Amino acid sequence: PLPFDLRDVPVALRERQSRLVSLVGPPHGRKNLFASALAVKAAGGKLRISEWLLKDKLFERFLNEMEIPFEVKRYLTREAYYAGIGECEACIHLSLAETFSYSALEHLACGVPVVGPSSIPAIRNVMPANAWVNTEDVEGAAKVLTWLFEKSLNGLTSEAIRERAKRFIEKQNERCRETTEGILN
Repeated sequence: PLPFDLRDVPVALRERQSRLVSLVGPPHGRKNLFASALAVKAAGGKLRISEWLLKDKLFERFLNEMEIPFEVKRYLTREAYYAGIGECEACIHLSLAETFSYSALEHLACGVPVVGPSSIPAIRNVMPANAWVNTEDVEGAAKVLTWLFEKSLNGLTSEAIRERAKRFIEKQNERCRETTEGILN
């Protein structure tokens, strides 16, 4: 099987909820969740997180004490997860150490713009450079989110993001196949 198959992602793009920003990832320090949450708050957005992120009581306490608006979504199936992604206006992904980022790729494949560092291949290859931010730059990430909320991506539609993600996925799948064949032969 290929590492990522677009057939898993629903074709129908959902209606976006204004200023709703997806934040995914395990509650691990390198995921930089606190900085991501602060950027969303500074941009006037609202976080959508999965319920398992709240298993980290420190993160939950931080959200409440900093008065960061958030909603919790429970995803029981892959289809529900992709539908939930599709409802978000953006995704923030300020991970400090990431080699590929499956979650960023899932968001992009659903047509959702991802704000994050250019060190993540999916972001670097799919998103325009003005959506790239330093992982520690909360203010810069907030500015990009605000720009997305107010102006969109200067014509880069959800469909265009999805198409760019598709080309990136196809290229990665081909590289994976070539590498595997080279090893096995």
